Amino acid sequence: MSDAQLISRALATFKAKKHKRRKVGHSVAVRKRAVRMLERGKPWREVGARFKVSTGVLTRWRRQYGKTPTHHTKVHGVAVKLKAIERMRSGVPLAKVAKEVGCGLRTLRAWLAGDRLSGPDEQYFSTAYKRAAVGALVKGAPMMQLAAKLEISDVTLRSWRRQYAKRAHNCPSCKCFVMKAR
Repeated sequence: MSDAQLISRALATFKAKKHKRRKVGHSVAVRKRAVRMLERGKPWREVGARFKVSTGVLTRWRRQYGKTPTHHTKVHGVAVKLKAIERMRSGVPLAKVAKEVGCGLRTLRAWLAGDRLSGPDEQYFSTAYKRAAVGALVKGAPMMQLAAKLEISDVTLRSWRRQYAKRAHNCPSCKCFVMKAR
């Protein structure tokens, strides 16, 4: 064997050994214990530090072993939220209400604080409503003022404009829009 062949073989074995990583595996029981801690409301960082894993790994474990997977979020109506808030204010423990409603403790706390009673997931607008908003834009209403009046973001309003209006001219710098035909 030539020297070049010996060197290339040595490099190949060195690279193979270098890239082999020993996986630190956690048993299914340990993973489920971590998920239970998350579902009981323990902070993610605290659970991650205890089991020496990242929050990304915890998210994956929660999807695999959790009761309510993070990739499948349940949309609750305002009536359900108000009933849950009433039960929490009457002294029922948060964990019990969370189990009844089927959501996390963090979500319940947000509902109790009043931030998410009609959050972005709850706002469904009819096509007629969207067209009316875009029509007001086309007629010259200022974007930011209209968005504030409708209590939506300007980004949402722009996306509606993209969906229901078109440029009056082919010029990209022109700000003239007309409604698209239905």
